[in-house]
Amino acid sequence: MIVSGTGITTFNAKIGPDYVPATAYALQWLQGSNGSWFCVDRGATADIYGVEISLYKDEATINNFIAQVEANREAGSNVIQLSGFNSQEHIFGADVDYSGAINATAVMDRRTQGSWKGFGVTLKLSALSPGFVGTASLPFLRFLDVGYDADANYTVNKLQAYGTNFYFQDHAADDGSFSGVYTFTDSEMATLRRFVATNRGTTFATPAIIGVAKPWGRMAATSTVKMTYFEDQGMIGMLNGVPRWKAKITLSQCY
Repeated sequence: MIVSGTGITTFNAKIGPDYVPATAYALQWLQGSNGSWFCVDRGATADIYGVEISLYKDEATINNFIAQVEANREAGSNVIQLSGFNSQEHIFGADVDYSGAINATAVMDRRTQGSWKGFGVTLKLSALSPGFVGTASLPFLRFLDVGYDADANYTVNKLQAYGTNFYFQDHAADDGSFSGVYTFTDSEMATLRRFVATNRGTTFATPAIIGVAKPWGRMAATSTVKMTYFEDQGMIGMLNGVPRWKAKITLSQCY
């Protein structure tokens, strides 16, 4: 990755695939009394595409990097240009367009000194108005980690009176939810992230959840759903030269 900008002498920084994109969609989920989920949306322009990375090298190199970012700040810019990304350096997420330069703002943490990594500095980056790639669609949910959660919430609350009588408060529906962590290819992750970013909480048909016969529990049928939770867990490595990503998703039944 090439780093340049006002006050900066252009340099190359190599980023290892141990970062996690800090993507925050401007969506807030609320569940109504009828069991359905509703979304308060501040709009796609309020979505945040960031990342926290750590750079390690010898003391002179790290000191020079800090001085470069400080010079950018003193120049009144606080904006740096990132370019020349390789396939392991898609730090803002798989669906961001890395073919050209990306403007970003940088916040540095304190310099660190370790026993074996030498010197380092932590950098928080936020992309400014990035472009995107990938067609918005929900890929097949096929590579599921062990430990998923799938069932329905049976929402009958029973209350006992001072006597021996019981009373109940019944939700309008027993809402089901499915939550699991999946592995995706680079292209699948791009389409998934575009799906979340562009559908903005709309309802869609239950996708094929391979290997899970009854994602809503033994009593619930296939349903229309909303994706009420999405977490990009970052790049887990390369397979045959192609990145692999993990993401946690929650699908909630709607009525």
